[in-house]
Amino acid sequence: MKKGPDRLRSKSYLSTVRGKPCLICGLYGEAHHLTFVQARAMSLKTGDQYCVPLCHLHHMDLHQSGLGEETWWATKGIRPVVWANHNYAKWLKDKKENGDNQSDMGG
Repeated sequence: MKKGPDRLRSKSYLSTVRGKPCLICGLYGEAHHLTFVQARAMSLKTGDQYCVPLCHLHHMDLHQSGLGEETWWATKGIRPVVWANHNYAKWLKDKKENGDNQSDMGG
C-alpha cells in the first residue's frame, strides 16, 4: 500500500458510479470505497477516485464476509482497482472534453 494521490471528494463523480452495474452481478450499484488502496487514516475513507459499483447484496456480503477486502475480490476474480482507475480517468477526460471547469473536488 502506497501513499498515492489525495483522498479526493467529488459528489458529481460519485453520482456517476452509483447506478452503474454491480461489478459482480450487473444489478444497480451503490458506490463502494475500496479500503485497501490508500493507507489507513483516522475516520477517513479512501478517495472517491477509488469507488466501484456494487449492488446492495454484494456490498453487504463484502463487509460481512470476514475475508478481508483484497481476498474477497480475488475470490470473485475481479480487479477493482483497474476498474476504478479506468473509470475515474474516463470521467476526468469526459469532463475536460465537455468544458466542465466546475470543480466539486476536494482533497
